[in-house]
Amino acid sequence: MTKEQLLNIVKAYSNDTSDNIIHDLYEFFESNVVIPKGENRHPYADVLHEWIEGAEIEVNLNGVWSDYMCGREYIDKYVYRIKPPEPVYEWQWLHMSKTSNECRGVTTEFFTDTEVDDGIYRWIKIEETKRERK
Repeated sequence: MTKEQLLNIVKAYSNDTSDNIIHDLYEFFESNVVIPKGENRHPYADVLHEWIEGAEIEVNLNGVWSDYMCGREYIDKYVYRIKPPEPVYEWQWLHMSKTSNECRGVTTEFFTDTEVDDGIYRWIKIEETKRERK
């Protein structure tokens, strides 16, 4: 709500035009600092809000992005960003029987290290097929 909207609402509901409410409101607005939304905002406000809500952020220390978080007194001295997610890599795998060392074939799909199952097969990563998962 803007100052003008508030004054219009008060005028609309005022019973007596001679009352001092409007005068008092004008005096209040003149004596107090009213910063419109979006002005004088900290340059890293969005990043810091994300951090408070649980996002991981990084600070640029001498040209290197680091997880190290400085104390509040240093917050204006560094550049911050929301930490980008770590890339996830996947490969095609050769799967072999654990009992006979017989080759069962190469996977047509790509899997990460944690997605291969150690059940009845032994998995061998084919390094040449490494790619970043999108």
